[in-house]
Parts: sequence; structure tokens; C-alpha cells
Amino acid sequence: MKSTDKIRILHLTTDCRISGAEKLLLGVADKYDSSRFHLEFCTLTKEGELHREIEKRELNALSLSISRPRQFITGFFRLVKLLKSRKVDLLHTHLFHASVIGQVAARLAGTPRTVMTRHYLNYIDLFRGPIDKMLDNLSLRLSHKIIAVSENVRQTLVKHNLVNPNKIIVVHNGIDTSEIKEMPNEIIQKNRQELGLAGYFVIGQIGNLHPCKGHRYLLQAIAKLNAEGSKIKLLIVGEGPLKKELVDLSKQLAVEENVLFLSYRKDVYDLMALMDVIVQPSIDEGFGISVIEAMAMQKPVVGTTVGGIPEIIEHNLNGILVPPADSESLQKAIAGLIEDAQLRKRLGEMGKKTVEQKFTIAAMAKKYEQLYANDCK
Repeated sequence: MKSTDKIRILHLTTDCRISGAEKLLLGVADKYDSSRFHLEFCTLTKEGELHREIEKRELNALSLSISRPRQFITGFFRLVKLLKSRKVDLLHTHLFHASVIGQVAARLAGTPRTVMTRHYLNYIDLFRGPIDKMLDNLSLRLSHKIIAVSENVRQTLVKHNLVNPNKIIVVHNGIDTSEIKEMPNEIIQKNRQELGLAGYFVIGQIGNLHPCKGHRYLLQAIAKLNAEGSKIKLLIVGEGPLKKELVDLSKQLAVEENVLFLSYRKDVYDLMALMDVIVQPSIDEGFGISVIEAMAMQKPVVGTTVGGIPEIIEHNLNGILVPPADSESLQKAIAGLIEDAQLRKRLGEMGKKTVEQKFTIAAMAKKYEQLYANDCK
């Protein structure tokens, strides 16, 4: 490669809906150095919201058009052809399915270098079968470099997956704080009124409805708070396979009137503005993007001591940490915040400072580019 040539990077992810990993990709698209790098993006699934957002930035957004399991083979060979035709210097994969397909396809296509971002902690071991575990380890072996989104993820890769530590670099996720605008109080109150939240203390949880997110323990904590007479509402924002189970559980716990399921939403920051406290009750979490989003909005956050969350939250300084799978500790932490407005204010202010100092998308994108440049020499 000539020194004057741009390094051609293709980011491959699974879905076109904008969630945690996809937000990071949009941030990279906004912050990358166009004088040194040529960026393109691709999803396994058909075109959708992510593609439209990428194209607004005048960058190419591609799709392998996989919508059913039997289309994975054709999608795989489509990717091999794409890597060759686009003369990709480095493939950067995100999430399980994209990493498995992408890392194998890159070897077949002769792509010079690959990078994988490990967004999760023990997700495959906890929630997938032996074949997926084998494929996951294969993708880890094939990737030339691995980005761990937290030190905890790095340690897990080394100790549990037996990955060579020299292959791994820790890059914390970041967000674009300039996208977060303070919402006027009158609009907040109007929106709360429309959702039936006026007069309630509002607790929020944002994330896919999946067992790793620990919703069950938050619902149990809400039941305990409700039994104590707290005037509360819980907003659960997200979609996933546990939707019916969680709705049924809220009925079993007699808190269905206290819980509002809002499914997937694009206006997450507007919803966060309505919340008094935001809770991330995960039992497996590589990092926790919604945690830093909440902190950037000066919202007090309760998180669990798993994965990368303790690398974001320092207990009682910029948030509250509790053990995972512990509804009683969750209940006590939330109750303490309900009772102490000054504590909520202090945690919110310190949380915002933490994000501005440590977790910006600009810092993340710069570290990505340093890795690309060094790896493609």
C-alpha cells in the first residue's frame, strides 16, 4: 500500500436497528479522519435505519440481505466477493454473528487485516449453545486484533477464552455528548403527563429485553418498593425475546400498573429526560453504553458490579453499584435515591463530568484509528 493511499476500512455489524454497537458506528462515522481513512459500513440484515443514518453522512452503507438462517451461506459468499471488490485493507467486525461470518470470510477473501470489537462479557457462555461457543472461539482466533470494551472483558478473553493478551487492546466506548441537549422543564412535564407519569417518581431501564440485562431483578425491586408505599413508575425501553415473560412477571408481582413497556424507541434521550433515576441491573455487560448516556444527562445511575460497569461507576461518587441478581440491594439503592434529592443531584453532576473526561466518542475514534494505522503498516 502506498503511503499516500487511504486505509480502506469496512465495519461489519449484525443489525440495521440502532442500538448500542450501532450508535458507536455512527459516532465513528462522525469523527473519523477522512484524510487517512476510507470508511464503509455493512450489515448482515437488510437495509434499514442504520443505513439511512450512514448515508446522511455521505458514506457507503451496504447490506448482505440476510433475513433467515438459510441465507447465511449466500450472505457469506456475498461478503467474500464484497471484500475483494472493495479492496478492503481492514475488516472491523462487531457482535457475534457478524464476527463469525466476517472473520472467516476475510480469510477466504485474502483481506490483509481484521479487527473484532468484543462488546460483551460472558454472553456466549451464559446464553448460547456449544456450537456457538466453538464459532465464537474460532472468530477470536482468526481476528488479528481484538478490541475489548473494558478491562474486565480483556481479562475474561485472556483467562477464559485463552486469547493471546498481545492481540487485545482495551478501548472504552464513548458517546457524542454534543447530541445531548437540555430539555426545558415544561416539555418534560408535558411528556410525563402524556405518558401518565405526573406525580410519580420515575425509574428507567434501557436495553434489549434479554436475560443478560437482569430485568427480572428490577421488577422484583419495584414490587418491594411498591409494597412500601413508594409512588413509582418504571419505564422499560427496549425489545427482545423476554417481552411476554416480563409482562407476565409484572402481573405476577402485582406491579403491572407501575410498569410501562415502551419497546424500541428512537427518542431515547427524550425518554431519559423524564426519568428521575436510571437503573442497569445487568448480570452480563461488557461495558454499558446506556450507563454513560444516562450519566451524560446528569441522571443518577444504579448499576451492577459486572463487566465494565465498575470501570464507569465509582460507588457513591458518580453512581451507585450493587451486586448482580440481587433485587434487595437494588430496592435499597433506589429507595435511598428516592429519599435523597441532594444525593441524586450530586451523583448526576459527577456522572456528567466523568463522561466528559473519559468516555467521549472522539477519544474512542482516535484510539481506533491508532490501531488501524499501526496494524496496516
